[in-house]
Amino acid sequence: MAHGRSGRYTVEALTLFVPGTPRPKGSHRGFVVHGRVVMAPASAGERGWRETVSAAAMLAMRGHEPLTGPVALVLEFYSLRPKGHLKRSGEVKPNAQRRPTSKPDFDKLARSVADALNGICYRDDAYVVEAIIRKRYTRPGQPYCGVAITVGTWDGEA
Repeated sequence: MAHGRSGRYTVEALTLFVPGTPRPKGSHRGFVVHGRVVMAPASAGERGWRETVSAAAMLAMRGHEPLTGPVALVLEFYSLRPKGHLKRSGEVKPNAQRRPTSKPDFDKLARSVADALNGICYRDDAYVVEAIIRKRYTRPGQPYCGVAITVGTWDGEA
């Protein structure tokens, strides 16, 4: 774990990048199977994405206990730019949008990752008291998408 100071909170931080296509935590649908209600995620690929994030967090947290106090969380979601944003040379057009404004929604992306980190990086996601969530496009030469995660202890003012 790295140590440092960021904004209004002191961070004993774990930082990791999880490659892949971030999937939002959508609503759940209920089905009746043999007289019992079974809930299933409505978002395709959500379970696989959460498992990928959880596995990466477990590797990064090896030898560390989950945080038990107030937690600060920074999530930066990276997606590929649409081809219409690029010149033939691969450079970004000057009039291209700087940040993604299309779906999935940032809060649903964050819910999926926060749930995946639950019990691994922090004891319970109720401990998250401050979060910064960003949606970004990958940079030229960065051909992968995913999420950069920083999680640490929060020691800020009220």
